[in-house]
Formats: sequence, structure tokens, C-alpha cells
Amino acid sequence: MVKTDGRLERGVLTRERILDAAIEMIAKGGQAAATQRNVAEEAGVSLASVTYHFSTAKELLIAAMRRAAGIAITRIQANESRILAGELSLEDATVEYIAIHRSGEFAAGIVAMELSMAAVRDPELRDSGEANIEALRSSYEQFLPVSGLDDAAAAAFTGLLFLELGSNRSADSDETRRRVRTMIDVFGLADGVERHRRSMNESPAEGAPAP
Repeated sequence: MVKTDGRLERGVLTRERILDAAIEMIAKGGQAAATQRNVAEEAGVSLASVTYHFSTAKELLIAAMRRAAGIAITRIQANESRILAGELSLEDATVEYIAIHRSGEFAAGIVAMELSMAAVRDPELRDSGEANIEALRSSYEQFLPVSGLDDAAAAAFTGLLFLELGSNRSADSDETRRRVRTMIDVFGLADGVERHRRSMNESPAEGAPAP
């Protein structure tokens, strides 16, 4: 039996706890709120523990934003699975994604958006910002009728998200839904989802002999 190092495991958990606290602080008060002292208080750990894992506030900020981008990517991929399973329409999935950002419930999503803006000023954050957009791009790619539209679709969705979050409209308002439907129609995404579902259903089961 392989023995695990308890101290190492506790260290990993503490680091993640600190990063999650930093994400909450950034989502609530912006980057300036995520000082090492504030994050230590939010995480319920000592300041020494924070500085052990992240020697500077900048290092903590970058790590938190990268973790937030990873969480946002996972959410996008989970929504994609629900859409393909027929549990959620593309329109409803998009409106739901806007709504959870608007409510403040999805701190990682807010921080991932903050990352996009921060990357304009900080080259160290650009790789993580690119990864977030890449997840959107690859998610749309399989649903698009024409190759090469994936970048434009990802940019359109990101722009729509920023636009809606800067408005006073409800995420479920008629106007928001109209804009979401327009984006879906312009890129032919609804038809693309149906095509992808059919191709999945027509594919032989894994391990089954080819006809």
C-alpha cells in the first residue's frame, strides 16, 4: 500500500483554501481587496501560512486568477455536456451562465472575467486568459457549420457576457434572451448542436465492431 504524506496533503488543501478565499475577495472587492492579510482572515489561516505558500501579494493574485479560470473552464465543459444530453437548451445555458455571474454566486466566473481585463496590463496573466477563451472556442467549434468561426463565436459570447453584466436588465429579460438568440442564430449554433447530437447517436458504441 502506498503511504501518503499527510503534511503534503494538508499543504495542498491549505493552498487551495487560500486561493478560494482570494477568489472570493477579488469577486467582492476587486484585485485590491485580495491582500495577503485579508485573504488570511477570509480563509481562516494565519498570515504566515499565506506568505509561506505565496511570498508576495502579486504571486497570490496570479495564482488565484489562474485557479478561477480553471474553475470557469470546468463549468463551461459541464454546460456543454448538459446541452448535448438534451438537459438544457443552448439559449437557457447561456442565460443561466449570465445569471450566475450577475447574482455573484459564481465568484470564479467573475474573477475569470477580471483576469481578462487584468491581462491587458499584466503579461504574466495572459496565458491563463488565453486558456479561458480557448475553452470557449473549443466548446463552440464542434457546433459551428463553417470552420474558422470558433474564435468569432467565443469573442461574441465574451462580449455579450460583459455587455449584459454591465446592464440593469434581468438575465432572464426579454431583451437579454433576444440578444442571446441573435448570437445563436448568427452562428447557426442551434443547428450545430442538433447535428452533433445526431452524429453522437449514430456513432457505434465504444468497443463495438465496425459494421
